[in-house]
Amino acid sequence: MRNFTIAAFLALQIGLPLSYYLGDTPHDERFAWRMFSPVRIVGCQIDLTDATAGRRARLDPYAEMHVVWLNLMKRGRLPVVEAFARHWCGKARADGVADPDLRATLTCGAADERLVGICRGGAVDRDGDRVPDGYADAPGCTEDPAACFRRDCGDRDMATCFAWRCRVELLKGEGNLCQGICDERLEPLLARLRDPPAARGRPAPRVLRAAGGGPLLNFASTRPAMGPAT
Repeated sequence: MRNFTIAAFLALQIGLPLSYYLGDTPHDERFAWRMFSPVRIVGCQIDLTDATAGRRARLDPYAEMHVVWLNLMKRGRLPVVEAFARHWCGKARADGVADPDLRATLTCGAADERLVGICRGGAVDRDGDRVPDGYADAPGCTEDPAACFRRDCGDRDMATCFAWRCRVELLKGEGNLCQGICDERLEPLLARLRDPPAARGRPAPRVLRAAGGGPLLNFASTRPAMGPAT
């Protein structure tokens, strides 16, 4: 029995991190082996817009949620965006808005941006050699800087390559999050997390809750619903 327990524990410790490395959510590495990971310092820009009835009113995220959850959004945590959308849309409907419309854009740096020359320094060429200055000390470049630039960008110019290689649009603001998010990247990325196949034998709840039954993400509160997030 003891050998089985040890084996199960080791399988859990290996399996959870592997779910990150085999998945397609590089910005959400909560279950990964994060020692020396560059992803932890990658930042994201989140923009929330109330587009109800055709208006375009930008929301102040600091007025809408606790800074802890905003910081998680800025780390590319898509489940937090989904939970906030559920809270905001539900509150709008409770206030009498028949068809609330919430849009979100979430743009992050590439998970490996610290290693790629074009991402390290941007489209900057101060010495005029037609190679971005970031390649001068890029850890991911072990050959001639010009060759590394061609490898990373192909025939693209610096500005085009920077936008293509170094910026990842997790959400593009194209769909109403209150009506479903199947037309955004958020839906397929979350599908495995909240609706695992029936073959697994345990459906996952769509609402994130704490052990005591209360909401895990409490956006209405001025204090976090749990301890500091990591």
